[in-house]
Amino acid sequence: MIVELKLAIGRLKPFYQEVLIKIDFEGHSYKEVSLQTGISEGTPMSRRHRALANLYKELEQKKENTN
Repeated sequence: MIVELKLAIGRLKPFYQEVLIKIDFEGHSYKEVSLQTGISEGTPMSRRHRALANLYKELEQKKENTN
């Protein structure tokens, strides 16, 4: 499952990957990410949400295809 998750993250658009990794794996706040990337403070929230939705959808489809 971890390998599948890593592969799915690798298939995300780069700006989704960046936000997801900085917030969920490196522990940065939304504000820190917005300052580091030069985007408005609300943008990391929406990008993270979309990234997680995309990951969930992809992993669910993979799960259905393997059953």
